[in-house]
Amino acid sequence: MPTALQMSRLAYSLLLALYPEELRFRFGAEMTEVFADEISAQWRQRGIPGVLRVWLTAGSEVFSIAVPLQMSNPATIATALAFLISSFLFYSFFRAVS
Repeated sequence: MPTALQMSRLAYSLLLALYPEELRFRFGAEMTEVFADEISAQWRQRGIPGVLRVWLTAGSEVFSIAVPLQMSNPATIATALAFLISSFLFYSFFRAVS
């Protein structure tokens, strides 16, 4: 499982891109290190269920911390709205053509 643990660490470091830049630069390395330590400990103690629990916690933190912090940024709000509107228009166009 060491390769999977390394992949988990890499995936988590990519997940940090969802956090605001200031938070990522200030705490990103520590967050990744704590995550990697917790993944390793859970793998030794509980195996896959423990690793999944760590990932569920990391995922919930994205929605409870990263998303709200990002939504306080006007540029993020504008980008999200533009994406939603263009997705709706794209869907409507292909629905009308079909």
